Amino acid sequence: RRRYHPCKFCGDTLAFVDYDDSSLGRQKRMVRFSLEYNMEGDLNDPYSWNASLMYMGSPGAENGVRSDEPAMVSIADIQQPAPADKEDSDYVGEYVSFSANVAHNNTVNGVYGVTVQDDKGAWNGIQVFTREELAVGDVVNVYGTVIEYFGLTTIAGSKVMFVETGTPFAADTVVTTDVDESYESVLITILDSEVTLHDTFDWEITDAEGSIYIPNNPAAYTRQEVGTMIKAVTGAGHYAFGAYKFVPRSDED
Repeated sequence: RRRYHPCKFCGDTLAFVDYDDSSLGRQKRMVRFSLEYNMEGDLNDPYSWNASLMYMGSPGAENGVRSDEPAMVSIADIQQPAPADKEDSDYVGEYVSFSANVAHNNTVNGVYGVTVQDDKGAWNGIQVFTREELAVGDVVNVYGTVIEYFGLTTIAGSKVMFVETGTPFAADTVVTTDVDESYESVLITILDSEVTLHDTFDWEITDAEGSIYIPNNPAAYTRQEVGTMIKAVTGAGHYAFGAYKFVPRSDED
């Protein structure tokens, strides 16, 4: 592909860049590119240019709240598609805003950010791309665009504005590992499970109803040994690599 960069004053093309976006798959529509030129270099020398990209953001500059008005929604509005068996959110591509509490501060499978909730229970949580330093319980106003990040409904290109320190919503108790779309990014507690498998990227817990993978994330929590019985563990439902997963919040949980 070739991307042209016109002068914002005269409209003439000043430079162009060739790039290969085939590895981005369906997410390439959500990528924003930025170029920076070294004024002491040669315009025609590729090494005089630096490039960056990010999902639905402004690489090279702080993301700001857009000038157009967002749709004021609840998280359940975003997460519950119609019809119910539809995989993607009805709000994909739309600029939205809502208030919520930080439920889980996590970085998993390269997804930076937090999960937030505006109520307890199913359908009321969502992942937000952000590198803001936030604590569990913080009340925030979120502005951003809804995307499906490889199947995980997410707010991207976001501006997360801290409002006040608050109290997180209590976790829903799920007595089985049968986590589905309704518990994606929702804080839940799984009871009476056993660690049954380790592999390179995940470990697995199993109960009477089935099994679920937990991504390895040693910075946040400790992987338990196979055979360990876990009375209760609290974390967020997650989706990655074609499967629903579970992300513990911390060793304390």
